[in-house]
Amino acid sequence: MNCLIVDDDRVCRTVLEKYIDRTKLFEKYFSLESAIDALKLLQKGKDKIDILFLDIEMPEMNGMELLSVMDHTPQVIIVSSREKYALNAFEYDVTDYLLKPVTFPRFMRSVNRAIANIQKDAKVNQDVREDIFSEDEWGKGILWIKNNSKLDPVNPEDIIYIESVENYAQFITFDDKYTVHYTLKLLDEKLPNKLFIRIHRSYIVNVKQIKRIHGNTLEVETKDGTHSLPFGKSYRDPLLKRLHVLSSKQ
Repeated sequence: MNCLIVDDDRVCRTVLEKYIDRTKLFEKYFSLESAIDALKLLQKGKDKIDILFLDIEMPEMNGMELLSVMDHTPQVIIVSSREKYALNAFEYDVTDYLLKPVTFPRFMRSVNRAIANIQKDAKVNQDVREDIFSEDEWGKGILWIKNNSKLDPVNPEDIIYIESVENYAQFITFDDKYTVHYTLKLLDEKLPNKLFIRIHRSYIVNVKQIKRIHGNTLEVETKDGTHSLPFGKSYRDPLLKRLHVLSSKQ
């Protein structure tokens, strides 16, 4: 397991480095003072980062800006001297928020929480049953989804959105709901990105089914009526880019 520290405060980085060494949990760690350098490291993808310890206030690019442009988000633990960013940070689905100075017991609680999340995702992916079969690549043909003892054909175009429900994912279509033993992360990798986009840690949506966006929610139409879905701030820019949003003069 690898981790990354991003903080322009050398003293804080040193403290976290000592804590990491003390845990004996990490195979490798990186310690950087710049969010821009961190983004370059993450984009290279040479070393998978499992946990990111991230400061907020940094020059050139702050922690929130880094989260908003990351393609892959590891378990993120914010380490900041200011409490005022906490509410905003959790809109990015961060794992925890630590206030400086950080004590070792508090550090370990955050690390254990992050590890539990990682292990949970790994177990689900390992235990995945063949609940979904496809005639071709996902999205290019009909998906056959197990529904009790039978297989139901589902056109990907008819999937309105997918919601994470504990260790399962629930497909919402025009006519029915299907619950399968998949994580959203795995589905996000398999589903065609021309049709689907991740909008939240708990939701994937069919872009053709989005009817309206208001604030930090978007609306879709189901057979039960209009349904509002939240989207995380780290997913906002990719979503708006996909939708080719144009600004109008008031």
